Amino acid sequence: MSKTDAFVFEPIAYFSTKQKERYELGHQASRSPAKEGRIEFLPGKNFEQALEDIEGFERIWVLFVFHRNRNWKPKVQVPRGDQKRGLFATRSPHRPNSIGLSCLPLLKREGRILFVGDHDLLDSTPILDVKPYIPYADAFPHASKGWLEELDERSYHVLWDSHAQGQREKLEKDYGFDLGEMLLPRLGEYPFPKKNNRIKTFDSEKQEYEIAYKYWRVRYQVNETQRSVLLLEVRESSKPLDPFFFS
Repeated sequence: MSKTDAFVFEPIAYFSTKQKERYELGHQASRSPAKEGRIEFLPGKNFEQALEDIEGFERIWVLFVFHRNRNWKPKVQVPRGDQKRGLFATRSPHRPNSIGLSCLPLLKREGRILFVGDHDLLDSTPILDVKPYIPYADAFPHASKGWLEELDERSYHVLWDSHAQGQREKLEKDYGFDLGEMLLPRLGEYPFPKKNNRIKTFDSEKQEYEIAYKYWRVRYQVNETQRSVLLLEVRESSKPLDPFFFS
């Protein structure tokens, strides 16, 4: 085998979910607002037999393709902190080989379809392989966390002002989705502006910021002493964000 040999893989399944744009997902599956998805295996491949006995596992490893990414850089800006890091020391989806790996909760199996919980995959993501998560072999809770050791891992407590809560409830009634479900995981992790994170400064003196989601903009205030975020107002924008702006 030559070191220049290329390898060609074909998808064994495709992912089905209501999340179609990158900004609808979290940076990690366990912290993503996306709660449900299906891995639909291709017919005519005997995958029904290959999936036998998988139901007993609580979690599965899913190997997939970042099918909408076309470029990569050796140093990347990570979601938390200000310093750029080496690509291979991060979970960035922009990689030389656009391969992703997520550990997802397995809810149930029906024929050649696996139903999973908290995930970070877009609709129509090609799936390359599925393996069971085995705690005694896959978990290393005392392993070093590298540069992540330098970060403050405390999350921010996210609260709704009564006015903003009323607006949130109206949006859920009128449009059928919970804006808080989409925003709370992101704001709880890092509520400050960074490149491509859809957050901008609204009033620096008051520590107020604004985060964008589709047609809506949410203004909030950060209290560093209390490590909290107070959501103040939801407003509608004249146009949705370009989904490719955050690629």
